Amino acid sequence: MVDRALGSPLRRSCALGLGAGRLVGIFLGVWLFSWGLGCANSSGWPSSSGALGSAAGVGHVHRPELGTEYDVLVGELAARDGQFGLAQAAFERAAEKDPTSGHLQYRLAHLAAQHDEIGRAVALAERGFALNPEDIEGRLFLARLYLVDHREHAVETVLRGDDGLPVNSDAALLLYQVLLEQGRFQDALRTAKQLQADEPGFLGAAMAVAAALLAGSYRRHSSASSVDLPQPLVPA
Repeated sequence: MVDRALGSPLRRSCALGLGAGRLVGIFLGVWLFSWGLGCANSSGWPSSSGALGSAAGVGHVHRPELGTEYDVLVGELAARDGQFGLAQAAFERAAEKDPTSGHLQYRLAHLAAQHDEIGRAVALAERGFALNPEDIEGRLFLARLYLVDHREHAVETVLRGDDGLPVNSDAALLLYQVLLEQGRFQDALRTAKQLQADEPGFLGAAMAVAAALLAGSYRRHSSASSVDLPQPLVPA
């Protein structure tokens, strides 16, 4: 769940506003630097365990004169290789260079969550949300972290926009599930109906409406202490 929350890390790195040419230039610089460290095979080209296969060679090299792109690239290469310590250090350097980037805080939160440091992940994601509330994927990630951390009461604040409505259909489905599990069937029904109105062709919205109606019917006609309520029905 956490791994899917932010999508492809390298794709999301482009959300920093990095130009394609500049990214390629930084990438080639890292590649050539690693090659110069001796990461070459007998044919003279970098081996699969060298420049492009591992970030270990460049992860320890601090380049304060370069922009955040360098540290982001090193961080993504290290994360790809499972070297989370190097990845975290690289993203922390990038965050020091650009303390206003919500994206970098979310990447650090993602790494913390992968290490089961949920409390730290929540704090970092909250910082990312404060810096960039327009990052919808980041909001969804923070909401899921709240659920993992058993802070369901905080989920609504990040899933709803200033107008009080879910920020997108994914947020609506997640909010619907939370409301249904809390026994707030009317709120869940309103959320599902709004989703159905926004996306009339989405079968999942119709299923959510039906499940909310069914759960509300059980509540009205049965004692909560004697009848088990149906499990929330949430489309995959």
